Amino acid sequence: MPLDPQPLSVLSARLGAENIRTDDDARARASGSWSPLYTKAKLASTATTVDAVAVPGDPDEVAAVVQWAKEHQVSLTPVGGGSGITGKDDRDPARGLVAVDLSRLQTVRWDEESLLVHAGAGCVLGQLEEQLNAHDYTLGFMPQSLHLATVGGAAATNLVGLLSGRYGRLREIAAGLEVVLANGSLVRTQADPGAGAAFDLQDLLIGSEGTLGIITEVSLRMRPVPEVRAWAVFSFPTFSDASEALRLIYRSDARPAGVRLLDTEAAGQRLAAAGFYAPASLLLLAFEGDELVQTGPYQVAYAICQKIGGTPQASEIGENWFEEERSRTDWLAPNARAGGLADAFALSATWSTLKAVHDATQRAMAPLVTHLDAQITHAYPTGAALTIVFEAQAEPPTPEASVRLYERIVAAGLEAALESGGSIAHHYGVGRTRSGYFRRERGPAATAALQALKAALDPDGLLPPV
Repeated sequence: MPLDPQPLSVLSARLGAENIRTDDDARARASGSWSPLYTKAKLASTATTVDAVAVPGDPDEVAAVVQWAKEHQVSLTPVGGGSGITGKDDRDPARGLVAVDLSRLQTVRWDEESLLVHAGAGCVLGQLEEQLNAHDYTLGFMPQSLHLATVGGAAATNLVGLLSGRYGRLREIAAGLEVVLANGSLVRTQADPGAGAAFDLQDLLIGSEGTLGIITEVSLRMRPVPEVRAWAVFSFPTFSDASEALRLIYRSDARPAGVRLLDTEAAGQRLAAAGFYAPASLLLLAFEGDELVQTGPYQVAYAICQKIGGTPQASEIGENWFEEERSRTDWLAPNARAGGLADAFALSATWSTLKAVHDATQRAMAPLVTHLDAQITHAYPTGAALTIVFEAQAEPPTPEASVRLYERIVAAGLEAALESGGSIAHHYGVGRTRSGYFRRERGPAATAALQALKAALDPDGLLPPV
């Protein structure tokens, strides 16, 4: 290991020997992700690991780790639930790398009167939601990684849940942050319902993927559990027809709590196993409320879908998908085979460019993959998030050939998305896989500005790069 044991002994004295881990299993867990690149490196026995894992028990200990890293010029990487699929950044191998595992930051404090819950960064989202549900509250925050992702990881990636139409993504749910900056200072942003500051540190930190600070606690807005959730499900002859219906719904006041538009391939693969067969695109719309939600917005959306040529389907399809299909991870199973590949690109586009982005990515990726489907996972008045899911098989079936094929698929899909007017990182984060394309999307001036901000807050480069 490039990290000298002597500095580790200093950190061990501060945190306790049991909270500094250097065994192979701990280092491998802290270095892992669900990225195909990591999976293939693990199969080929070439996966790199951090030199050690620090497991602080409170924000002051996180600050102590950062101060120690600054003193000894050691790089740090914050670790949450490990459910990311975009890969971790490359760091200077000549400089030690320590993971900051935040799993011990589990405190939960309630402010029921203000409808706020203050949760430690290590709290798993699903477990926190269960605590809230037991008291008839909810965050309404239902990402597919609900039972894996942590509060800190969700904030660091600005994660988005399946019911974002009603509850928003993490940026809208977060009312305040506690974060340790790269200089070791502990900062708390105000959980203020009407803050009007022109320059907000919280907005910079949410979605920064650990590049500007280590989030230790998030104040989250909770709501009473709604009395009713109702599904409207329509099949359409084409994906284009279904997306047009969704566009018109979001031009109206009929804003669903959640949407999922599955193209023919996605609908057939995802729903056939549950007893449903759809030889067309399927649009699933969820509405929530404290009264009978089949009136008002529900009826407006229903009428729009029928006007565009949609055929009503059983509401149980939506209910089944939400309860059983939404948290599936078996679609990543091909990555466990030496030559298999599976991944998803979370793109976004305005309504005026969405069809072009959809068609361009399909054309570019189709020759390289064995399965390809498209889904709209979130919608807005101005556009939508388009998730492209694919499987592929490398020949020869080796990890090395898989990595080469994966890089070709990534280049084909993301180049096509950028050239047709799409954005390449709606959710899942940027990570190693998409960083170069994201810099191109932002442009040189914006990238330089962010790098200058990074240099000001983290001059020693302790945290992941921008």
